[in-house]
Amino acid sequence: MIISRALLKSVLPATSGEDNTRYYLSAVHVHPDGMVEATDATILVRARDPYPQLDDDYPTKDLPAVTSPEKPVLLPVPIISKLLAAMPKKSTFPILRAAQIGVTAEGKIQARATDLDVPMIADITEAQSHQWPMTDRVMIKDGDRPVVKLILSAAMLTRLAKIATEAGTRNGDNAVTLEIPEESTAAYRQVIKGIVQPEIISAVRFTTGSTIKVEGVVMPCHR
Repeated sequence: MIISRALLKSVLPATSGEDNTRYYLSAVHVHPDGMVEATDATILVRARDPYPQLDDDYPTKDLPAVTSPEKPVLLPVPIISKLLAAMPKKSTFPILRAAQIGVTAEGKIQARATDLDVPMIADITEAQSHQWPMTDRVMIKDGDRPVVKLILSAAMLTRLAKIATEAGTRNGDNAVTLEIPEESTAAYRQVIKGIVQPEIISAVRFTTGSTIKVEGVVMPCHR
């Protein structure tokens, strides 16, 4: 099973780092089909690589042969950090910017990465393969309920977060309130009637700040 650097890094922010109080909060859950998920008990994320790479393409130099695991594997954050460090940041071979998770002939679950010079190999214990909450109970899938979709770019969200941090308390823990408009246009009436998919098409008001009061508007992204 091949898991790319980008896939691992996309879910790492949802972990609690190296918190040892609840083991699964500081780990990434890797499914045999390539899906990865992470949670810190306040946010849950799942991600998939749209262009998964094949085990047969992974270089085997100085590495034991493995087969793909048949059940999920829990990758601790410290091991992920070592895997990422072992991958070349720039390479003409995309497969090197990925880790491989597999089962050895002795039945050990291993995670490994290589730059073709010095491989990094980590054994995953049996306990690390099972301790994961039933996230299907809380995950909301697209289309499960009626919603109004607000689409903001990552760059815009980063700017809003910076504004909130500067206008907030010393520890930077400050909320951003988004006021979703109720469109009075014909397009919105079509949304109400269920004719079209609801989307925000006009400016959204935002407020933030505890030491400095900030208010403003932001334009959603248009498809």
